[in-house]
Amino acid sequence: MLTSANNTDFLTGTQVSRFVAFHGSLPAKAPWMLEVAARTAILTIALVSLSVMALSTLGALANDDSQGISWTEVETQDLLGATEKVCIRSLHLADLAVGDPIPRIQCPPGYTATLYAQGLSLPDGLAFSPSGVLHVAEEMAGRVSRIESGGSITTVVSSLDRPEGIAFDADGNLYVVEDVQNGRLVRVAPGGDTTELATGLDWPEGVVWASDGTTYITESNLEELDPFNLQTRVTAVSPITVTVLTTDTLSSYAGITLGAEGLLYVTNELSGTGTDHSVFTVDPATGTRTLFATGLMAPEGLRFTANGDFPLYVAEEDTGGGAGRLSRIEADGSHTPFCTGFGSIEDVAVDGSGRLYVSEDSSGWIIVIEYKIYLPIIMRSD
Repeated sequence: MLTSANNTDFLTGTQVSRFVAFHGSLPAKAPWMLEVAARTAILTIALVSLSVMALSTLGALANDDSQGISWTEVETQDLLGATEKVCIRSLHLADLAVGDPIPRIQCPPGYTATLYAQGLSLPDGLAFSPSGVLHVAEEMAGRVSRIESGGSITTVVSSLDRPEGIAFDADGNLYVVEDVQNGRLVRVAPGGDTTELATGLDWPEGVVWASDGTTYITESNLEELDPFNLQTRVTAVSPITVTVLTTDTLSSYAGITLGAEGLLYVTNELSGTGTDHSVFTVDPATGTRTLFATGLMAPEGLRFTANGDFPLYVAEEDTGGGAGRLSRIEADGSHTPFCTGFGSIEDVAVDGSGRLYVSEDSSGWIIVIEYKIYLPIIMRSD
């Protein structure tokens, strides 16, 4: 998720925060700087395209009085660093109770989308503890919360700086990255003690823990809106070292997960806006990066089924007009839409029973998707 360029006011969702791209222009570039020119072109297309999404989202919301739209003024910066104030709209959806079905979300026959939790402050990363309890990073509130099956919410750790990705290890330690410049990777023990494992990170977004004790994270400085300095990487953090596995200047790594074969799977949130490169695999032993899937729109979080096998589910944050989509990717890299009708979404998690959980930051909801079989009742009449 992107925030305002000056890191002081949070914008509600990537599609709104990238609105600042319309309020500035890129610096002139020398024609001989071919590599820089290519990088600038791709990032410019990405920023403009995502800004169009932002405007279409606001327009769509403006035409729906039932959504309860309100204006909020925030201060941001354009690409040249000029400070200005812009107005964004906040979306307040109709009241639903936990456990109620959500008719706007359409999934394959047999699957039902229901409200699992609400009232969250920009929910982002999702993860299950070893005991099977869902946790969520609330980016705006700076905390990670535990969500019980009845929808009750309990703060686990607070005073964080825009937490985004979260993960657990086998002992129940919680790992959190803060999506800010000079961000941190912190570990929170079950008893609440917090340890800094890495500092000075470059806007880290995703995190996954491996059984050998290594924690892998994604970093991307896309939020600085500097096309001449775009840097993204996958980094391995062990108890004694911090190692960069792979870097790129034409992508923006976001979600990360670990497959059963030991490869890392990483999303490129710029996919669909100047590039169609959507998901890469990264070999943690060599750092070799391989393109795995193409054609997704702004993919963020991704997760395998509980045993680490395919399909791989991916949250497409904004496919246009603020509409998120949950898709599934097969082992050959092909993908199909699985559920549609979301607002902007950030992450997906899968429990041991195959239920899918999606964080919808535009509503503050966690949505659960499960397969339900309804057997007919046959009444015998003598």
